Amino acid sequence: MGFFNDALREFRNVDECQYYTDIILDISQIAETGHNKYSMGGIEELASGILLTGLQQPLIVALVGEEYRLVSGHRRIGALAHLIREGHEKFRAIPCRYRKMGETEFKITLLCGNLFNRKMTSHDLMIQAAEWKEALTKAKEEKLLVLENGERIRDYVAEILGISATKVAQLEIINKNAPEDVKENLKGGKIGITAAYNSAKKKNNDKANEEKGKKGQAGGGLPYVPEMDIPPEDSIICNNQKLLSERLPIIARLTEIYEFLSRGDIALLEEIILKSCRRRDKLLENKEESEDKT
Repeated sequence: MGFFNDALREFRNVDECQYYTDIILDISQIAETGHNKYSMGGIEELASGILLTGLQQPLIVALVGEEYRLVSGHRRIGALAHLIREGHEKFRAIPCRYRKMGETEFKITLLCGNLFNRKMTSHDLMIQAAEWKEALTKAKEEKLLVLENGERIRDYVAEILGISATKVAQLEIINKNAPEDVKENLKGGKIGITAAYNSAKKKNNDKANEEKGKKGQAGGGLPYVPEMDIPPEDSIICNNQKLLSERLPIIARLTEIYEFLSRGDIALLEEIILKSCRRRDKLLENKEESEDKT
């Protein structure tokens, strides 16, 4: 993941990085892209400090096409805008450091900045996980990120955020399925990730059951599968209609667990399933040979 390490190294050492250039920009020239979805408290206090001592650090911006986009310094530019509204026009000219970037590189650099510039709440982690997944998926499409065999984008997100892949999967489910009031409670610190995940999971299960019920009412259901006399204890894959219906809840549960497994766990599970399939094939071969002899 060399491109990410380069972006991380540059951001950590942006003051010394030769690829960044000093520039003075009017506040109106700096675009805030809306990617910053994190808490912006303490703006007035920060503005008071800047008024007394000046801006201690330049803003970090990216030149994407012909547009200067803010990478780091969202609270600072908010404080500067507050001072300008109060009549302190001298703060319109803002010291910045910039370099040219493409869309994907800008997004990743922005995310790198958020890793260092704030203490992550559970809600922040949910936002970060979603945005890192989107950025890395785009990087994969552009060949900036090449996954090795068995690697998943989720594993990279987990490594970047310093959490487990299971936690990333839970955050994805919360972001996708949790009701808005649950997300607001998570944002406000009233509930934690586990409670939010359980709520999102329940809603997802209820929705799945509702859709399954509608399909049943519309005449849907399990397709016909010819019966075969295969001992269930010796086979994971079974074509017997009754046994298949009995196994559906187990298969559904296995599918649900699968997304939380690590690469090593997945490899082990796939090996077990493969061995079971081979054992089943051997049983079928023996059965056919026995029938041929008779």
